[in-house]
Amino acid sequence: MVFSSAAVEPDYDYLEVTYYRPNPDYQFDDDSSVGVNGSLSVQRMFGFAHYSDAEIRVGGDGGGRMLGQWRELGLGAYLPLTERLHLVAAVSAQQADIDGDAEQGWRLHAGARGALGNRWWWSLEAGYLDLELSDHPLNAELGFRPHDRLGVLFRIRDYAEWDFTAYELGVRLSGWD
Repeated sequence: MVFSSAAVEPDYDYLEVTYYRPNPDYQFDDDSSVGVNGSLSVQRMFGFAHYSDAEIRVGGDGGGRMLGQWRELGLGAYLPLTERLHLVAAVSAQQADIDGDAEQGWRLHAGARGALGNRWWWSLEAGYLDLELSDHPLNAELGFRPHDRLGVLFRIRDYAEWDFTAYELGVRLSGWD
């Protein structure tokens, strides 16, 4: 089927490849890389992962530190309020290269995921990150699925205390159950 006519629900089984571009809100240069994200679900639980290797110098509470490879592995749960609106909560282990050292930490986040019509999806999540320095990240995502298993997406990851915003534009392969 070229265009999907089935209702879009929030998706927890996918693999994404994105153009990942963190942009410091400070006077430092930005960088870009390929980002890889994935998620698998069982019942109302899901596991997820993220990887990117852009290198930027962060401002704010980061004090000019160099942030490099970022890896995340986590578990979450969702509660459907309706077929097209889910509440989500998750916790993850983090590892990032900060000034050349592999620092470890964790992130806790919660929010909502939903569908708009038959082809669009969105998510909005806020959280707490403790990785060498603490932060309160905000993630927002909007996606379009022209086919049952293929979508395109735009995501923003904003880190207020570290003074940078990461932009992602990519493709999502999803829908296997």
